[in-house]
Amino acid sequence: MACAVIHRLLLRAIVTGGLTAMSQEEKFVPRLISIRRLLLSSLLLGVVAGSMSGCTISTSLTVAPTQVAEAAATALEETVGVRPKMDCGDEAIELAEAKTIVCLLTDPSTGTQFDSMVTFREVAGGDFKVDVEVSSAPKR
Repeated sequence: MACAVIHRLLLRAIVTGGLTAMSQEEKFVPRLISIRRLLLSSLLLGVVAGSMSGCTISTSLTVAPTQVAEAAATALEETVGVRPKMDCGDEAIELAEAKTIVCLLTDPSTGTQFDSMVTFREVAGGDFKVDVEVSSAPKR
């Protein structure tokens, strides 16, 4: 969250030439504004770069693990006629064509657990379909 705020402040400072509006005198001195904007941008970039050393910028689309588990359970229910319980973890999952993740399948009638390979297909924006391959051996 803090990284997003820092990104927005940096962008606003570079675009507007600072975090406050320009005065009337500054509007009539383009050279001063250009130098001021350059100096301010350089200073802010240095400060932000130092403070963001722990931040990462990602443009990839992610999906909630509960949404993937729901899609996998639905796909298996359509295939075998029984809806299993699926757990795909707690972390957001990168949504990419042919990406495979491991989810945990729990048989609702026995409680037996199996690893399941869930592969994304037909990814379009935030929409996707999955193929699910369940391990033949239960998890120990």
